[in-house]
Amino acid sequence: MADKLTNQERRLLQVLAEGSHYLSTESLAASLQVSRRSVYNYLNNVSRKLISVGIEPPRNVNGSGYYLTRDSKLYVKDLINGKDGEPDKRVHRVQVHRSTKYFIISTICWRT
Repeated sequence: MADKLTNQERRLLQVLAEGSHYLSTESLAASLQVSRRSVYNYLNNVSRKLISVGIEPPRNVNGSGYYLTRDSKLYVKDLINGKDGEPDKRVHRVQVHRSTKYFIISTICWRT
């Protein structure tokens, strides 16, 4: 999966993985030296790619910004460093809950 990421998407994931707090689209745009619109496009593309391999995508807290969960950070760092792009398959499941307006995707992963 890592070879399918563009350089900008890889940089976005790197910034999110290294972040210890919420990152606004403005701060992400400044870090990547792109427009806010580009950040939204990269986030959308990265989210689809991460979900396709069973990794939880970046989350957004309205008014605060974007972040990666602890487990996602571990997987993303592996992707960026060129290790196998698949999460631990021994115990992994993605649960999708349907709401009337949107889907909520929650991921349960255990790494040993």
